[in-house]
Amino acid sequence: MNGKQNILFLLIFVYSSWAAPCQQKISLAGDWTFRLDPGNRGIEEKLQIKSFHEAVKLPGALQAQGYGDRPNLITPWIGESGLEKLKLPQYQKYHEYVTAADYKHPFWLTPDRYYRGAAWYQKEI
Repeated sequence: MNGKQNILFLLIFVYSSWAAPCQQKISLAGDWTFRLDPGNRGIEEKLQIKSFHEAVKLPGALQAQGYGDRPNLITPWIGESGLEKLKLPQYQKYHEYVTAADYKHPFWLTPDRYYRGAAWYQKEI
């Protein structure tokens, strides 16, 4: 490096060191309001200008906070091969439930809720 490059490098370093502390960082973690949009019609319904009232903590999953549908025999998260497994004789007892609240999924680590689709979030900053 020659002298001019050294001075330029030094000026950039000093400026970036001085400017960085002036930037304010805002955490986006915490309480948000949201609305599920399973039909993906939020833009048509102008959800970007509406207020939402359901609360959720982020980072986090909607399903883990009680939002979404209860799983059932046609919940699509396990793929076609998993659905085929449910037809085996040892899984027939899982077909015999009275209400959706009684349904128990036979596979390990199945969450209590399922949601796949768009969601809109709001937070005042």
